[in-house]
Amino acid sequence: MRVVDRKTFIETLAPYAVQVRIEGSPMFPSVRLAQNILETGCVFHPWFNLGGIKVGSGKPNEWWDGSSVRKGTWEVINGQRVDTSANFRAYKSVYHFYKDQDLLFQLPRYARVCAARTPEEQAEMLQACGYATDPQYAGKIMSIIN
Repeated sequence: MRVVDRKTFIETLAPYAVQVRIEGSPMFPSVRLAQNILETGCVFHPWFNLGGIKVGSGKPNEWWDGSSVRKGTWEVINGQRVDTSANFRAYKSVYHFYKDQDLLFQLPRYARVCAARTPEEQAEMLQACGYATDPQYAGKIMSIIN
């Protein structure tokens, strides 16, 4: 685990965020990087999950080999914060995480995320499509971008 300041965090991840955008990712690099800051607190974990993607019912693919880590987290359920733990996907690299996240965004559930025309709209659609249970998710992403 390596904790860095925001500037170093962004400088490290930006080339990957831009590369996957060039390769066709629907994610605006600004939204992706803000989400990564929000989800990790600028901590680089050896499992490279920068977006809180849980194992869920997902099946291994070319970007995620089925590895996972169990860690503490929290969810908002019926308006209340609930501390819990969950199995999160573990990745070989930042690039693997970004590419697997893009596969997630191909699900019909996230069509509005992919169709967003501005970073603000994309942040709102991440929340509206249920990417996270935090009712302040979009606002937090936009605050980080700003």
